[in-house]
Amino acid sequence: MLKPALPADYLKTKLGGKRKQRLKKGMRELKELGEVSFNKITSPSEIMQHFEEFLLLEARSWKGKRGTSLRALKETSTFARKAVYGMNAKNQCAIYTLRLDNRAIASLVVFSDNGYYFPWKIAFDEAYARYSPGNNLLIHTNQEIYASDGFKGLDSLAAENNKTAQSFWPDYQELYSIAIGIGENAEHDATFLAREVYFKRRLKDWPLYTSDAA
Repeated sequence: MLKPALPADYLKTKLGGKRKQRLKKGMRELKELGEVSFNKITSPSEIMQHFEEFLLLEARSWKGKRGTSLRALKETSTFARKAVYGMNAKNQCAIYTLRLDNRAIASLVVFSDNGYYFPWKIAFDEAYARYSPGNNLLIHTNQEIYASDGFKGLDSLAAENNKTAQSFWPDYQELYSIAIGIGENAEHDATFLAREVYFKRRLKDWPLYTSDAA
């Protein structure tokens, strides 16, 4: 995740030098191909239109080829549209886009709530992969969010050991599970649940042994 810190300069305090240079090079070469612009959409009348643009962009990526894009999964795409519509109705959704000659080559959907931000989905045009359009869009968005008034934090929603996520969102937030029991057997039930969850998690880390013994 990202946490607020001073000075509020994302590039200086968070991003490694080599990666920063590669991204700057990609952006410089991209600008040689045409006019490059970044857009942030929050208008209720436009956000659904730009989300459809995001869905098309994702469908043309490797996810579309594997049949795992939102557009390829009817129930999932219906849920995604409802989620974006619902968050947008509460002014808690923005779509950031990187454009080349006004054509979307990377798109990022971000949810927010009370100073916290959640980059939910990203897609990019793989024809421009050598220029790192998705990563450059992440950098632009992170900078804008990091410097925004009332910024409290950004949760990448990424898994703990995701190396790409660690490069762009190097801070961490510890999470805990709390088991709560209700009624006469509250303490017993909470303890049982906590132990069950603990052992199930431990089992995932243990090697699987099999035996032919009866």
